[in-house]
Amino acid sequence: GSVLGVINLSGRLVTVLNLAAILHLQQDSTDAEALVVVASGGTTVAFPVSELVESLHAPADRIGTAPHSTATQRGYVTGVVDGNIAVLDIDRILNDKTLLVNQ
Repeated sequence: GSVLGVINLSGRLVTVLNLAAILHLQQDSTDAEALVVVASGGTTVAFPVSELVESLHAPADRIGTAPHSTATQRGYVTGVVDGNIAVLDIDRILNDKTLLVNQ
């Protein structure tokens, strides 16, 4: 499923979501080394990651069209940068009623 569990983040319970499952991607068997915590509209969640290389700001002219996939159909992936970096719509992911993320 999409919900992996919860963590205590500074006294607040935060849902940990499986981003690979949400995006319908093949899951890596490597254990996560870190959590990326995101917040939107009063909801905070964490996504396990095996590695975080960098966070970047991409101007609109660097964002290309995302390849057709379930994730793009649902509006989760809105584009790609440099051909292989997905641009995610965190608001759309967190507001998807099928994920049942309520905090």
